[in-house]
Amino acid sequence: MAKKDKPIVQVAGTDRETIISIILGAIVVIVIGALAFRYFRNNDDQLAVTPVDESQLENIVEVKDLPQQITTQETENGVVPTNLPAKYTVKEGDSTWKIAQAFYGSGFNYVDIEKANSLQPEQDLSPGMTLTIPKVAVRSAQDAALPSTVEVKEGEMPKNQVGGPIKGDDSAAQAVIGE
Repeated sequence: MAKKDKPIVQVAGTDRETIISIILGAIVVIVIGALAFRYFRNNDDQLAVTPVDESQLENIVEVKDLPQQITTQETENGVVPTNLPAKYTVKEGDSTWKIAQAFYGSGFNYVDIEKANSLQPEQDLSPGMTLTIPKVAVRSAQDAALPSTVEVKEGEMPKNQVGGPIKGDDSAAQAVIGE
């Protein structure tokens, strides 16, 4: 006579598959709840706008439309627009690149606008949002590609690298480090 195997887990007439399904379902619900909490918490943080330099607050001009002309002056930090700092209210279809292009004549200053307003990279702007446009030097494509400080030790990847090889492919960086 053959002996029948008893299930390892027997809870009130349920089988293993049912219990595993319930556990996996609970894990999925917890993960989705955590992601939703994180998403909504981050959206509230993104609306906070903080100016870069408190000493410039008294000179800030409120601008309703993007400027059509840019006047600049040469300083020890480089070429700086004279109409800054300013506050600008975002309109439908605006992006930090488009706003930087209008105020600085270079879209590469979008990083300065994001930093001045504590924005996440590539964050969508909401119409009506007020941005501080800081008074900084106009950036070129070459300036934008180079980080301000890069810490590199022999045989390591740069810690503050902007751009460069895709994650996991350090062959180009290793070639530079090896030189």
